[in-house]
Amino acid sequence: MPLLTALLFALSLPGRAATSVMSVDPGDPAYEATHDEAGTKGKKKRKDKTPLMPAGDVQVGPDTKRGNAYPEISKRKAPRATKSPAGSRVPGIFAVYEAGGRWMLVEREGSAKPSAGTRFVVIGAHGAGEFRADKSSKTWEAACEGGKKVPRRAWLLSGDDPKAFKRVGTPVIAILLKPGAHFDASRAHFSALTNQAGEPLYQRLENSLRKAVAAELANGEFQMDIGDEEGHRTAANPDPDKIRLKIDFAARLKLAGFESPLLLVEGAEYSRSYRRCLRLVDGDKIVGSCVEMPNELMAETAALNFVAYDPARSGKPFILAFTEKPPLWGHERWGFQNTAKGPKVFLRDALDPRCRDSF
Repeated sequence: MPLLTALLFALSLPGRAATSVMSVDPGDPAYEATHDEAGTKGKKKRKDKTPLMPAGDVQVGPDTKRGNAYPEISKRKAPRATKSPAGSRVPGIFAVYEAGGRWMLVEREGSAKPSAGTRFVVIGAHGAGEFRADKSSKTWEAACEGGKKVPRRAWLLSGDDPKAFKRVGTPVIAILLKPGAHFDASRAHFSALTNQAGEPLYQRLENSLRKAVAAELANGEFQMDIGDEEGHRTAANPDPDKIRLKIDFAARLKLAGFESPLLLVEGAEYSRSYRRCLRLVDGDKIVGSCVEMPNELMAETAALNFVAYDPARSGKPFILAFTEKPPLWGHERWGFQNTAKGPKVFLRDALDPRCRDSF
């Protein structure tokens, strides 16, 4: 099922299936990026083999707290951030931020182009509601090129029901509604994820995580910093004992088809290269690959709030991560889809993600 269809399947009113809220057609790059579970039979191939969302340079994370909980990871200055675009892999999904007492939707390159009156379903920390694009203006808080802030078009959102803002809570993503489409969020379930990381969990998962990281180093999924000569030389056959690990965040999920699913934000350092990523674990078994959460954007993991959003109470929740309190560099919005092959990112967005050195 295409990502947008899955996100909004439960929001369609009964009897309105013929008027889909929104879908992504096969052959569309966004569809291809989120629909590989169906296999390749009968699916159009993309002619453009350019990666849909560059992974970016592996950045350096913070020290772990001193003590016995986790091995210490060194603190180093991060390499200069890449020019990788922020935003969504799906043209009809946008990040939404609070700005000056209003809600602001940011247009990114490759996204759909809203106009005044365009309707959206906004999904937030506590619920979902329908809103519309009101006024557009330039924002200088969303993008950076050459170390300088550059303007991006942003839309202020309005709603007919003032209480809808409170029901949604902190806004995270907006999904474009086709004309004539309706939605009902009464079946959707929102659950705040509580951090359960600690020494017992780390001890239980350490060996499994170490083996997974070693395999990802060997196959190139764990990228080395450009200047990490030792890491590049040895990554193809890494020594697992030289991998330094920590678990920043861990939360249990209700996920259909899994016995004991657990969502992790993992930090791993090998040689002089560091990676932070989101991983799915079932019991002690690692599920799929780790989805990188590059530190080029990034607040510390402790500054992120995580919410599971299950649109149909079917045990297939999407994971939203967002900043609520003012972070150091800029607010962030993340969206992840859980699959049988592990999590996949469909949104990563931040305000001022690449202008840190110009402050």
